[in-house]
Amino acid sequence: VALALMASRPGRFHPGLWAGMLIIAGALGYGGQFGLRTLHQQVEEIGMSLLEDLLSADRDISHTSTAIGYLGEIKTSNRIVWQLHADNESQPPRLLKQASYQTYRYGSWLAVNDNMTDLKASAERHTWRIDTGTTDSSKSIRLSGNLGKGVLPIPPGANEIRNLPAANIRQSQLGAVVVTDGPVFADFNLSYTGVSSDEPPGPIDLEIPTALRPTLEQLAHELGLDKQQPQQSLQRIESFFRDNFTYSLYLQGVENDSVPLKTFLLKHRRGHCEYFATAGVMLLRAAGIPARYAGGFAVTEHNEITDSWLIRKRHAHAWSQAYVNGNWINQDYTPPQWVLVEEEATTPWYGFITDLLVIISHAFKMDDHDTENKLSTSRAAIA
Repeated sequence: VALALMASRPGRFHPGLWAGMLIIAGALGYGGQFGLRTLHQQVEEIGMSLLEDLLSADRDISHTSTAIGYLGEIKTSNRIVWQLHADNESQPPRLLKQASYQTYRYGSWLAVNDNMTDLKASAERHTWRIDTGTTDSSKSIRLSGNLGKGVLPIPPGANEIRNLPAANIRQSQLGAVVVTDGPVFADFNLSYTGVSSDEPPGPIDLEIPTALRPTLEQLAHELGLDKQQPQQSLQRIESFFRDNFTYSLYLQGVENDSVPLKTFLLKHRRGHCEYFATAGVMLLRAAGIPARYAGGFAVTEHNEITDSWLIRKRHAHAWSQAYVNGNWINQDYTPPQWVLVEEEATTPWYGFITDLLVIISHAFKMDDHDTENKLSTSRAAIA
């Protein structure tokens, strides 16, 4: 095409100038199509994220389907969903739980007989009390983000929720707190003890699927796990994952692998947090330690400008819970570099712009929320 155009070019243009303009036009054309392709990918990711929000407001507390057995790259989102401000302490809780599960079946976790009870609203406006057996409220955090209805991310031993208007708030025996008809934008405070108050374990918290039992018995024997020495077993399980496994968002394997968790434990030894959390629960149970699968968010990213912790969709996380010495304790076996891997895989070039818009939006909404609370308090005092 260039030769044909060269032959028919006007004679008043120098061949060198004409050739230079042709190269510039070609470069602009190539850059334009490359840019359109990149824009298409970004729009597609945003569209999928919005569709996900429409189809699923939050984590299901009765069951959750994992990506265990999925082959290929796991897609995550960089969007900010919560901002956390820590009060009276320099560090917030490292994990915010939404739900716990007891039974593992074919890549899904189930919460069995997880009865719900209504929280009681106290005389104080928009305050809800959670019965944990203690009134200790020395630790507190402030959370702000879009809610409406759904499952709250809460720290261990949460015992009071303040400044959260809602039609109803319910709590499950496994510790999930579900809001009905709450504000579109929520800005509330949580007091907590740092010690979980979930329902004590039962026989179901020691169950191991039949297909996994030989593998778990083999590993328990090799690692020297002993139910008479739970602390030693905890240390050996932690060392096993730390020394032999890596984190990955891209998984290769065999199609129709009937027991992908077995392949993870004995062969590939690489995967995402759902693999580590599920395998951790099973190894704990093989050691005679009651255990559950927990899901929620990891708190890892501090923003210096707002002095808050940003919680993104990619910070959604899963971990194991072990019942030792009468308490549920969090056991996170996922390699710590998972945070950097997720950040590199999901942070777009325009990420700082969208972060700034969300932070500014939250700031205005938080100011409106504070003003409304002050007005309500003043009206109540006058009345």
